[in-house]
Amino acid sequence: LMVACVSPADASFEESLNTLKYANRARNIKNAPVVNINEETDTMPDAQAAVQEEEIGRLRHALDNMHVQEMQRERELSLESDRMKGEEAAEIRSREKAYQDRIEELERDNRGLHARLEKSGEANFSLMADRDQALIKVEEAQEQIAILAERVKRITETRELRQSLRASLQDMEQRLREMRGEFSHQGPPHAPPGT
Repeated sequence: LMVACVSPADASFEESLNTLKYANRARNIKNAPVVNINEETDTMPDAQAAVQEEEIGRLRHALDNMHVQEMQRERELSLESDRMKGEEAAEIRSREKAYQDRIEELERDNRGLHARLEKSGEANFSLMADRDQALIKVEEAQEQIAILAERVKRITETRELRQSLRASLQDMEQRLREMRGEFSHQGPPHAPPGT
């Protein structure tokens, strides 16, 4: 079925004529449908199934190899991460100990200076100068204590971040184990009947 639209207007005569000629040519077209049959695939369905099974087996083997390589990479990364964490933890402990020693030393100095200031009172001008110097040292000590406290805070935040990352890594490892478990429970592909 073909519908050709023409116009009765004189200005559209040429276009209407061309439309009618095209419609006439299209009406005369005859089609002869032919069924495409591949004789090799129709006569050898078992061979094709065997080839497909072989391809599936090859792909599964490749996937298993990829999983093994991924596990090895994860193990290597985990060992490297643990080694780095151990080194970093030792370094942090060492710094923390040094900071703590410095804080204690500064607090001792601070207490000593305060004691000297209390004993000396306002006896003479030279003691006033010592007091001013002691106050400067106290301010410096307080600034250093504040800096050390900020560093300790950053160390604590770093530890919390590491713990969070470790938990995420363990979660990812658990999901990977679950995925492997699901993959291994699927079993090998079944051969088609008649092979």
